[in-house]
Amino acid sequence: MKQMDLKLRTKRFALDVIRFVEALPKDETCRVLGRQLLRSGTSVGANYRSAKRAKSNADSIHKMGTVEEEADESGYWLELLSESNKCPGKLTEPLLNEANELVAITVASINTARKSFNPKRGATNVERGKSITVGTNEILNRGRSAVSGSAFPAPSLNEHFQRHFDRVEGNLGA
Repeated sequence: MKQMDLKLRTKRFALDVIRFVEALPKDETCRVLGRQLLRSGTSVGANYRSAKRAKSNADSIHKMGTVEEEADESGYWLELLSESNKCPGKLTEPLLNEANELVAITVASINTARKSFNPKRGATNVERGKSITVGTNEILNRGRSAVSGSAFPAPSLNEHFQRHFDRVEGNLGA
């Protein structure tokens, strides 16, 4: 899928979510669940835009992980609205399908980006157990933080990214 197509698709999803939430019944449950859906559904497109302007491949993958989480969360709120009988399934189904498709597209995009990850360009190679870099090769080669000059805390960052990649791959529990 072309980047511009996904940019427009995530924006259309946000607009559809806005219209859907505005049409919900005006009771307390719908108000609470609708707000949650509104937050997650509109942030999908905003986070996708942010991911496309990322400073590095690692940053892009991290931000696409947020896109995945928000699209999946949107699906959760839609399921609750449908299963609590606050909104008929036939009304939530198109949005739920779109949320699920956006999750699938995002996961595929993350997997593709991870396969093309190049540690020599300021990224990581978690599979080979290499240290995480956060900027230029100079920082990696020196093994020091550019800000403080102290030793670079690679193990904690490595653990952070490993948890992130495991979550993306579905290897961690809910």
